[in-house]
Amino acid sequence: MKYLVSIIFIVLIVGCSGQRMASNITKIEIAMGGDKPPESFTIDNLNTMQHYKLDMLDYKVVLPSAKQEDFHIFGKWNVVTHYNRDVTLYLGSAKRGYPYHITITASKYLNYNNLHKAIETGDVGYIQNLYHKYNPNTQVLLGKFGRGNYSCIVIHNIVNKSKYPRKKESTYECFKFNKTRTKAKSVTIVLTYNDINNSIYTYEDLLKRSKRVLDSLYIKDGWDE
Repeated sequence: MKYLVSIIFIVLIVGCSGQRMASNITKIEIAMGGDKPPESFTIDNLNTMQHYKLDMLDYKVVLPSAKQEDFHIFGKWNVVTHYNRDVTLYLGSAKRGYPYHITITASKYLNYNNLHKAIETGDVGYIQNLYHKYNPNTQVLLGKFGRGNYSCIVIHNIVNKSKYPRKKESTYECFKFNKTRTKAKSVTIVLTYNDINNSIYTYEDLLKRSKRVLDSLYIKDGWDE
């Protein structure tokens, strides 16, 4: 699970840098971008949030559920992509705070190993023991998500509360395997909630909004058998 810990560290960096990188882009400009999305853009209307799809090198997803009040309060959702592989979506503004971050990260191809076998067979105990080497006392679950009904490792609220008392976080690491079970690839979706003292934006609301992303996840193949 070392790569999962590394991904979480990257998420924190990407989330901060994304706030500086995003620039405005219109719905027409997004449509003209083809399959590869721009490196950074903002979405300032509900219709675009509902219909735009992120077609990345290793996966496809739609955007999270949005509400009209998002644009009244914050003006926009921000989208930052990296190397056509990683995505950060975040809602907020410097004045009002940033309640929601959703980061999507794809792995390189992995050799099929005992962890992947445990994921497929539902051996939660093996996975928990492996993960607890790095994060003791954290509950690890298994779930099925995405268009391919992928097996996913699910970890809720893994933020260090002594350091970040106003944050909550959930991680979904979803796996796809080749037919011969020699290779694997994963897509990790990390949801980060920041409490900004606004009753409209809650951790539970973020989980509901992200369901649209999780349900739409399609992990592409690309390996040679």
